[in-house]
Amino acid sequence: MKYLKFVALSFAILTFYQTDVKAEIYQWKDSTGKINYTNDISKIPAGQSYDKALKRDNSGKTLILSGNSDSSGDSVGGKSGIDSILGITKMGDSINGGYNMLHIDEKSGAKINYDNSNMISNGEFFKKDGVTDSNESDKTDGVEIVAVNSGDKAINIDTNAPVTATKIDPYSYKLNIKGDIPSIKKSSVRIIARELLRAKKFKELNRFLSKLERDFEQDFTKEGFLFAAYFAFETGDTNDEALIDDWIKEFPKNNIAHIAKAIYYKDMGWRIRGNQYIKLTADSKIKQMNDYFIKSMRELRDSEQNGLDHVVLYDQFMSMLFTMSLREEANALYKKALTKYPQSSEIRATYLHFLSPKWGGSFTEMTQYTDSLAKDKSIKNDLKDLSGVVYNEMASLILNKDTNKALQLINKALEYGKSTSFYRNKIAIYNKLNDYGNALKTCEECLEESIYDSQCYKMLGDILLYLKRNKEAYKYYEISDYLRPNQDNIKISMAKLRAYIAKDDIYEKFGKKTDTKLTDNVLNEYKLVIQNFTKEIEASPFDPYLYYIRGTLHRNIHNFDLAVEDFIRAISLKPTEYEFYYLLDYTLSFKRDFKTIIEYWTKYLELNPKDGDAYLERSGAYKHYGNMKSAKADLEMAAYLGNKKAEQFLKRYPSDEAIKAQYAISFVAEYKDYFIAFVGFLIVLLIVIRVRRAKVKR
Repeated sequence: MKYLKFVALSFAILTFYQTDVKAEIYQWKDSTGKINYTNDISKIPAGQSYDKALKRDNSGKTLILSGNSDSSGDSVGGKSGIDSILGITKMGDSINGGYNMLHIDEKSGAKINYDNSNMISNGEFFKKDGVTDSNESDKTDGVEIVAVNSGDKAINIDTNAPVTATKIDPYSYKLNIKGDIPSIKKSSVRIIARELLRAKKFKELNRFLSKLERDFEQDFTKEGFLFAAYFAFETGDTNDEALIDDWIKEFPKNNIAHIAKAIYYKDMGWRIRGNQYIKLTADSKIKQMNDYFIKSMRELRDSEQNGLDHVVLYDQFMSMLFTMSLREEANALYKKALTKYPQSSEIRATYLHFLSPKWGGSFTEMTQYTDSLAKDKSIKNDLKDLSGVVYNEMASLILNKDTNKALQLINKALEYGKSTSFYRNKIAIYNKLNDYGNALKTCEECLEESIYDSQCYKMLGDILLYLKRNKEAYKYYEISDYLRPNQDNIKISMAKLRAYIAKDDIYEKFGKKTDTKLTDNVLNEYKLVIQNFTKEIEASPFDPYLYYIRGTLHRNIHNFDLAVEDFIRAISLKPTEYEFYYLLDYTLSFKRDFKTIIEYWTKYLELNPKDGDAYLERSGAYKHYGNMKSAKADLEMAAYLGNKKAEQFLKRYPSDEAIKAQYAISFVAEYKDYFIAFVGFLIVLLIVIRVRRAKVKR
């Protein structure tokens, strides 16, 4: 029996002895100086020093950050690459300078009363449908950015009065919007310029842009048309880059084509970088944005050196310099631009934008600037709208803390001018208040000011989708996509809606809409719809969104294997799209295939290492898979990256000791059959040995 006792004792030790499951986040620098994060210490190179970036306090609940959570201070792209393009000798310590747009460190933020958590959502209802592009110009077709006369001091506004609004039923509210694709196609200078490019009518395109420039020089109030036409080249389409190259080859001495290419590159940089906080943005995306900005500035610099003075050139160059925190160089370019174009409202609007707190400025600086413009008698342009920008910016920063005050500030901004950016903030505020009726009404007001505002169409589509007015929502997403093509957040929203609408149509045809009634008629109709999407896929085999739609339809009728195939195909074509992984996760969960779910979330996180939502989803998969240690580590990482749900889950999560005990119990449960068989084998072996010994004694 002594053998049996030894085995039992060994098994008990192995079962209950576990290493500490206290999950930590580690940070370490690689050979290039880049800061990396991991919750798996084995992934840190051998011999590499590291720090614990995340700890729990004595209660085991609070997350305490130690060290620097933001790698934005590291140089990305290199200083020398910019020197040769700009001809600048004094560049500062780093090319990227922190990219203040969506993140300011806590110490700097405290000095200017800025809180990163106040970033406005612009009406985004659905997780990962995308972030509204705050970089999209407010310089819409024919709607000039007019500006200042601050009058009242914006900083001292009294916002104590309650806000009242007439409630509107959002489900029955009828929209009366004049904009549609045919009307926009005929009247928008942006669309005209884009279509001339794609038709390779380069000579006509030169004439068209030159005429708009002459019109502006003769009448400075027409500046908005000129800018809108050049923003036609913000398409995100690689085919358009090749077309612009053809344009340059056909007219090598025409420098305006270089401005078009610069705008294309700048827009590509922003699309890749995205609008997440710098803390949540992968370093690779920052580097890619830098690379595109360098290309853009090279085009602008070449045009300027060839003797081209152009208001769009100055505006775009200045914007990128400010983005890179090269304020001294940007200020010098601003002064030069106003020497050439003293009545430009666009140049002044861009300059004011970069005086805001989210770019390291302050409301005091903004107000002082608008006051100085109001006193400048040499300015003939009506710039009172710019005073409204100050109130609009203040509203953005308090939206999540005091929505009523934010609404008052926006109403004050609208007293100075009807800028579409003011309306977009007002829509976001009503969404925050769950007042979707007034949000719809404000969308309508926004589009009365400019039927060319793609962001407003997107926000309108979001609201209608939330209200399940799906076909209306799709119409406005289509218009938004037409005005500013290839926006990932629009593409995924349109794909979702196509699947929703197909499902709605099927159940409308056969009766009550319920997933539990998959009758033969319903199944046959689904098969016909899936066949139609298959034909679309055969015509466009590299469109990931078509696979996503077909996969969703397969999932609806419980064809899980086919759905998984389609989602995996979509991921292979666009591996950065969160929603593809999310639906794959959802589908595989029906098959209880948590191992594959974990594998795919791991692949996604390799591309998006700062996505807290993805860590939260993988945490759930780990939990169902039985790996509580990894589940909790991912949950802590998600909370560290700002995921509110993860923070709530952590409060209810078992302690480390409970996880160890649970792990031991699950280990026993999982391997009990093997243990019983092993013990049985030992018992039989001991019996055989005893029998043999007894025979020998005889």
